[in-house]
Amino acid sequence: ETQCLLISPIQLPMWYACFDSDVAARRGDSSATANTLQHGPLMLGRMQVGCQTLAFGTEAANFAIFDGYLFDKQARITELGRSDESLTEVEIVALAYARWGEDLFNHLDGGYLAAVWDAQRGRLIAGHDVFSRHPFFYGRAGRRLFFAPTVNALLESGAFPRIPNRLNLALRVGGFFTLQDDTFFESIHRLRHAHYLAADLAGQCAIKEYWNPLPQDGERYLPDEQVLETFEPLLRQAVARCFAVGVDGILLSGGLDSSAIAGIAHQITQEQGSAPLAAFASTRTPDEPISYEQLNQRAIVDRLGMPYQTRSYLDFLDERDLVTISIDATAHSSEPNTYWWAGLYPHFLRSIVDAGCSSALSGVGADEWLDVDSSYFPDTLRSLSLPRLKLFLGSMRQEGKWRQRSLTQRLSVFTRQMIGAYWAHWLPNLRKAYRIRRIGGQLPGWLCTDTALRQTLQQTLNEEIYRPELDAHSRVPASYYEEGKRYLWKFLAESSVCETDFLYAHTVGLRILMPFFDRDLVTMLAKASPWVLLREGRSKSLSRMVVRRILPELGVEAQVKDYVAEELRPYFQEIQKNVVSAVEKVGTSRLAGYGIINSDKLKVAEKAGQNITYNDTISLYAIVSAETWLKHQLVGDLRNDDVE
Repeated sequence: ETQCLLISPIQLPMWYACFDSDVAARRGDSSATANTLQHGPLMLGRMQVGCQTLAFGTEAANFAIFDGYLFDKQARITELGRSDESLTEVEIVALAYARWGEDLFNHLDGGYLAAVWDAQRGRLIAGHDVFSRHPFFYGRAGRRLFFAPTVNALLESGAFPRIPNRLNLALRVGGFFTLQDDTFFESIHRLRHAHYLAADLAGQCAIKEYWNPLPQDGERYLPDEQVLETFEPLLRQAVARCFAVGVDGILLSGGLDSSAIAGIAHQITQEQGSAPLAAFASTRTPDEPISYEQLNQRAIVDRLGMPYQTRSYLDFLDERDLVTISIDATAHSSEPNTYWWAGLYPHFLRSIVDAGCSSALSGVGADEWLDVDSSYFPDTLRSLSLPRLKLFLGSMRQEGKWRQRSLTQRLSVFTRQMIGAYWAHWLPNLRKAYRIRRIGGQLPGWLCTDTALRQTLQQTLNEEIYRPELDAHSRVPASYYEEGKRYLWKFLAESSVCETDFLYAHTVGLRILMPFFDRDLVTMLAKASPWVLLREGRSKSLSRMVVRRILPELGVEAQVKDYVAEELRPYFQEIQKNVVSAVEKVGTSRLAGYGIINSDKLKVAEKAGQNITYNDTISLYAIVSAETWLKHQLVGDLRNDDVE
């Protein structure tokens, strides 16, 4: 018995599922209304075209849900012993569960949310893909477990009060990463990438990780020759997987990563005999100085014969300034947005859809896996390897990443880091108390008037947000570079844009595919040595190698980021003026009412210096975004009414 609501124009999924462990009917009892489906203890609400469901097994007692897309679909069908190419994704999920049980998520790749109710075992499993290409949110309401692809879908189920998560709001306005297991609503949580949940009729629910690409303890780096030989084939395989899902455009920044993908995509379209992809780019203003990225864009599209559309943000302002349009977008979001250009992104994506594109490639993801950050510096010093130290320092200078700090300052930071690690190892309680006090002293005076909230914030920063001083075994790290990658993996949902792109793109009917977030490619890159990533004395040497071969004589691989501060000054001055104006207009009464900021101290801080720095601007924008979000999202909340 199959109810498949199938292939449709891309849209933002607003369905939700409810698993009620108190429902006695466990075997195949089904009922349906116009947009609601009940199967035993599992109910789907607000069903949409695109969400697939399937009753299967003995007496059709089991039930499967699928939303999204799969990579290597035909290979999975063959692996499952079937030959029917017409099998739907939800049928593949059911077969995969019969074969692998709870390990099914480890065998399915793509961008998806899937769930299976096993009536015989009285067990529900639900999860999503390894990179959160398809988000997954959940919450408990009594003995009922709800899950959905979006926060707003859970809110509209009526099961969850709109109570804000004050700790995450404090982290956001303070400029920190937020807790990845939580959202900005107290009762709604995020399922991390590469995780699934398992629930039963006893009301138990467990969260489990099913995949992690990082090297295990003692695991050696891959040989450099293997990395060099396999990088381009794996990247090509990743791009080909995206083509199999369907691609007709590319977001072409002109940087190394999107250039490499554009070159490989062109090879694939030539082999298929299909038209070149359309390239889409954005600029700040129509008359801004031509940047190296724009020069690269034009050189690439001319070489590859790609249709090319570039839009300025001025095209989307509609008599509003950049800051105002982003703040207005916050009112409809499930969380405060972080940057003052966030409101323009949906408009840019809409322009891509209006140009006839439904699915576009993106170079996002390369920064996470192809770059080498400063965490490698202490490793080079401890190894006493002068060639590797020289290679690393040379790359930092080439990229201009250490302009603000001298080598002496970096050595001082490393020395304190090592002292802190040994202190934390031998005297953990004393070190923890010292760190929490130090964190408290560094927090701005306007942040967290609620004493209990401020103390919780300090503890959370020490234990969850800041990079740990020791490794997972409470030892001084053998490799700070490896610990840095573990930190990146932990906060991938915050540092990458998979979740953001899903929400913004699906809202306008666009799918964004990111080949650098490919499971096979990341598995290899996570085990590549830092020196092979810096082999040319520059970051992203692997991308440079591909671009040099595929797009010869264009010079794209030699690029450096050459943004000239003087040319950008008028742009940032306008942003700063508009952010300060927005704070004055919107106010801070709601944040103050929740004990998250002290409005008087914030005003003092604003007046303390005549010049507002870039970091100050980011912080002030986060405040006005959060204030606007509270105003529009928490209507009817008692504490919010008191603030009003």
